[in-house]
Order: sequence, then structure tokens, then C-alpha cells
Amino acid sequence: MVSGTDTARAADPRDGRGTDARLGAFNALMRRRAIGTAAELRPLLVGLVNASMRAYLRTGAKLPAGAKERYRRCLVKARDAENNRQVARAIGKLTPGVVSNEWFVRPSMPGGYAMSDLVTLYRLAGGILDLREDHLDAPAFVRVLLRIRCLEPDEAALITLSGVNAISDDGTIPPIQAEQDAGENPPEETQSEAR
Repeated sequence: MVSGTDTARAADPRDGRGTDARLGAFNALMRRRAIGTAAELRPLLVGLVNASMRAYLRTGAKLPAGAKERYRRCLVKARDAENNRQVARAIGKLTPGVVSNEWFVRPSMPGGYAMSDLVTLYRLAGGILDLREDHLDAPAFVRVLLRIRCLEPDEAALITLSGVNAISDDGTIPPIQAEQDAGENPPEETQSEAR
């Protein structure tokens, strides 16, 4: 059974290549952007996680037995990782053994990142996360992509509004206003000639 939303999406004119093809192109774009941000944050990684951990302890949270040693191991593995996948795995092990799941997803680092944001970023950069339509239908996940700078604010707004239908065949997210202007307003020379 097809829902009303599904019907509307099936009829969207952007569906020339089909949803799977557009998602594939979009994933390639997100991966390229993630690789850039991941490389930029790599030298700051230990400092970012340490800042989040200090904030966590200031809340009065009590660490479970063995958490300090596990925390050190995770940080060392993240610092010495040979690739983005290893970074993602190392940071992912900070919960539930070190911090709570609630803290893990809370933006608590300089720059407004959450520990879980870094896992998403390095999984994307490492090619082990493929975004699906249900990811784009979740406003909370779209905000993650915005925080890790895989999406610009206007792109995030369009995806929140239209989901996968915001994506063009080449994987980019064209602004709505530009499309409307192209269809509704004649070129300036034409307007002058008309006068």
C-alpha cells in the first residue's frame, strides 16, 4: 500500500533517474564533504572529546568501573587510527561503557558537535554509512548532517521540508528560489525592452 506521501514523491519530476540513483549521487556528495571535515577535525579530535568528557563530569555523572581505562583506550585508538573507519569505531565505544547514551548524542563539544556526530562524520568519510530515505525523513538526523557540515543551512531546510525530493539527479540540492526565478521572471534585458 502506498501512502499519500509516497504517491506525491513518486510523481515528483526529479524522479527521472529514480530515488536510488539520486540517493547514490547524494551519498557521493556527502562522502566528499565528510572527508574534508573529517580531515580538518582530525588534529582536534582528542581535544574535542576531552572537552565533552569534562563537561559530562561537571554534571555530576559517575563513571562505571573501568570507564577511565576504557576512555583512555578509545582516545588512543582514535588518535592513532589509520583511517576514518577506525576513528568511528573508537569513538563509538565511548557509550555505554563510559558516557550515557543521552550524553553521547548531546552537542557538548566546542563547535557544537556531539560524540555521536563525530561517529556519523567518520562513518560517512570512511564509506561505512550509506544514507537512506528514512535518514532524510528524520529531522534530528538532518540536523546532524548540518552540524558536521555535510549540509548547508538552506540545504538542510529543503531536505527537512521535502526529504529525498529535494535532491536533484546529480545529488545536489538546488535552491527553490532559483528555480522559481528562472520560471517566473524574464531576463532584465527583456523587461527593459518591454518598457
